[in-house]
Amino acid sequence: MSEDRHQVGTSIAWMAMGNWVEQAFNVLIFVILARLLGVEAFGLIAMAAAIVILCEFLVRETLTEYLVAFPGEDQAHSNAVFYSLIVFAAVLFAGLWLASGLIAGLYQQAIVSALIQYLGFSVILVALGAVPASLLRRHMKFKALAIRAVAGVVCGGVVAVWMALSGYGVWALVAQRLVQVGVNTVLAWGAVSWRPQLSVRMSAVREIFGFGRSVLALRGAQIARVQVPMALIGALLGPVVLGYFSLAWRLVEIASFLVSTPMRMVSQSAFAARLREGRPARTLLIELSRLSGWIAFPAMAGMMVLSGPIITLVFGAKWAPAAPTLSIIGLIGAYLAIEMVHQSYCLAARKIGALAIVAWLEVGLAAGAVIASFSQGLNGVAYGFAGSFLILWVVRFAIVSNLSGVGILQLSRQHLMPLAASVGMAGAVLYLTRQLPAQSNLAVLAIGGLIGVAIYAAASWLFMRDRVRLAQQYFLRS
Repeated sequence: MSEDRHQVGTSIAWMAMGNWVEQAFNVLIFVILARLLGVEAFGLIAMAAAIVILCEFLVRETLTEYLVAFPGEDQAHSNAVFYSLIVFAAVLFAGLWLASGLIAGLYQQAIVSALIQYLGFSVILVALGAVPASLLRRHMKFKALAIRAVAGVVCGGVVAVWMALSGYGVWALVAQRLVQVGVNTVLAWGAVSWRPQLSVRMSAVREIFGFGRSVLALRGAQIARVQVPMALIGALLGPVVLGYFSLAWRLVEIASFLVSTPMRMVSQSAFAARLREGRPARTLLIELSRLSGWIAFPAMAGMMVLSGPIITLVFGAKWAPAAPTLSIIGLIGAYLAIEMVHQSYCLAARKIGALAIVAWLEVGLAAGAVIASFSQGLNGVAYGFAGSFLILWVVRFAIVSNLSGVGILQLSRQHLMPLAASVGMAGAVLYLTRQLPAQSNLAVLAIGGLIGVAIYAAASWLFMRDRVRLAQQYFLRS
């Protein structure tokens, strides 16, 4: 187990380092573009990107899961996934072009049609790079994945900033996405030796689609439970309100990407490797779940209580209305840290039908929550959106408990102490920063951050020393 911990810890370290560097550039570029382009441009791109991101996600993380999880690895199955994704992406791309006018009409924004049509090329680019990226994940080559991600963000950002300065407006954001995905695809091919052959075995296609149907349902629900509410917010409240909401959600995504995504990416590959070898993965599930909550809860709690200074300092006063929304939907980021590890286990075990059903129920809940609460404005839909994520958590825990053999109480109670410590830390930071005399946003962030780190570190040493030791076993040698 110690060797497994070292391999997993090293992989998480590479992913974390890559994600932090990637997001450092991402945030820098995001801030520059937000100041250059303003709220409306981001609202328009959010309208167009809602359906395109769904298509990208369905291509990137559906059929390729077969290559990560299943015991055998051969040319026939890799060929089948590659050509199936090319056909799938072509169908989605054509659908985007045909539906773009209708979608723009729903938003009453004519430019959205052209934005969707050109953003749609990213779906083809994602399909071309999906198999090489999944093979890198299967073999836990996360160093190559990290380098690829950073390069894509930097290249896309440079092009976008140049176009924004040159007066291209919202089209700078379109170019950013296309360049980023294109660079990712090129570098993924350069990191693997596999190349497709001009042959497809239909038995391999049938086998892949047998598993892929459930993955497609799950992934579709995952992206729909964010993009459907965003589409409704745009249609009901307009592009400016959607711009504020999308900024707040983007910050939650960035925080999750930095804190939780390394654990999710590595855990699925690690679970799959153990299960392929016929070894149990219960202990790994428990340990990674404990680490995920211990790390993510305080990070999200700190972001929630310091949302005002964060947004005003980084994006400017014109984005200040997004701060209360960030304080509300930050709850989702804390919850997703746990959900991601649990979902990775189910994917590795190839048992995801029940999760897919629950996820689509959550899509309906999210849509209903936005429709029911939009009359209360931005913060009203934020509360409804957050509640739709959290209401079925017990059902999700029960599914993972039944599959893994780990009791639902054991899965749940290991998060109580990090949750209590994070709430206490957040309350202390909020109270103490409000007692300060008038300070700059930077000073409030620095003081609040130091107070939060000190309080949570003390709580970890006093009450969660087992997690400190576990983190040392995973990461110290890495």
